[in-house]
Amino acid sequence: MLDSIGLHYDVDPVFYWHHFDTSKVQNTKDPQKKTAFLPSKAISLELSHLAYEHASIMFVRSTEPADGPYTTLILLRHPRRCEASLLEFERPSCRIETSTADNLKRPIGSEQNLARRFIAILKSWDASKVEEANHSPLSFAYALAELLCAERMPRLRETGPLDRFRSEAFRGDRDFLRYSFEFEANLWDFALKMHRDSLERTLQSLRNFQLDATDGGSPDILVSLYKAVILDYETGLKIANDNLQAFYTIESRGISHRATVDALGVAEQSESVGQLTFLAFLFIPLSFVASLFGMNLQTLNSGSASIKSFITASIGTMITVVALLFVAPLLSRFAHALRRNLDGLRFRRRVLRKMAIITPIGAFWLFLYGLTHDPELFAPLVKELGIWVVLGLHEDWEEPEIITSRRTMPLSTFWEKRIIPIAEITKHRGWHETTFWQRWRDRRALTQAAPGPHRANE
Repeated sequence: MLDSIGLHYDVDPVFYWHHFDTSKVQNTKDPQKKTAFLPSKAISLELSHLAYEHASIMFVRSTEPADGPYTTLILLRHPRRCEASLLEFERPSCRIETSTADNLKRPIGSEQNLARRFIAILKSWDASKVEEANHSPLSFAYALAELLCAERMPRLRETGPLDRFRSEAFRGDRDFLRYSFEFEANLWDFALKMHRDSLERTLQSLRNFQLDATDGGSPDILVSLYKAVILDYETGLKIANDNLQAFYTIESRGISHRATVDALGVAEQSESVGQLTFLAFLFIPLSFVASLFGMNLQTLNSGSASIKSFITASIGTMITVVALLFVAPLLSRFAHALRRNLDGLRFRRRVLRKMAIITPIGAFWLFLYGLTHDPELFAPLVKELGIWVVLGLHEDWEEPEIITSRRTMPLSTFWEKRIIPIAEITKHRGWHETTFWQRWRDRRALTQAAPGPHRANE
């Protein structure tokens, strides 16, 4: 018995169970409702073919008389006039190939619905297949699951739609990226998740279904075929997950591409503004000089200004403008480098402040080095001197690498003479516990305690 209804009727499969011995379902619906039912034993198997086409298979055995034959009820629910489009992977060319019935070779999305194709498969069975199905109603479930899987796999393996989505995601059209990308991405996300979720539900239903529930023991051939269907669904689920992961990758790269396109647009606008500023800086003095040249020479000579002073002023103005055009980029780079170097000094100002108490001259040369060098060079120098480890990280002591074979800092002769004396101080453990004032007093005490030449003669 097979029935097919449209989803707009909103008929629940439990509706059919009210006529059978399913008291648990009836009590859930309405404990007080008394419905006439046939004393029977029912087993259900749910197969999902996408989210909008669902198959419910119920195996019903009458308990009066006991051990009666099973009746297989198959309920197919699907929407009427469902177009293929995006949810069907844009009308794939999948066909059901059989060797016994040519009328089954119909593409998905044709006028023949799933129920009619399944009925055609049942009509193509030979006598031995019918006899096997009479003894084991699970054959009907296997045939339907095989049909659903055969229609599902080709559309999952089709890569054309994802390739088209990839090409559209990386188009340079900003209007498309702005107005259409989110809508298309949401549709694809919804469609791919429908495929994956339906496969997961069907696979879970197949795994939980007991093969020996309908009869004392299913034939070995039927068991092996049923396991093959489960394996096909597992393969389809893997392909669906791969498609979904590929979609997420394309979507993220498309979003990054859109952000890059927008950033390039902003950069182009900034460059245009910079060019306009440059032209304004160039043509304002030229317009001033042109206005002076446009003055009446007789009027110019009648005043205190002369032609000679006018030409001299014009030439001086042009030379100043040209010089500024060449010098301005250099000054800009110098200001940028100075600002960057000051940021490096500001990051280690506390270390330099502590270093100034220990050795003011060394702190001065470190400050000057940081002011004239990039922070990427200043930071390793402070580390290799052992200053950052002690004053910045508050460690006990570390041997300065700048005076060992582990040295990596290249220094010129000028800076070599001024940096190495700092390492001579930091190479002693506990150097940070002294100050320049203490060291000066110690040296003075040693000088005064040493016997002079006149004391030695006495």
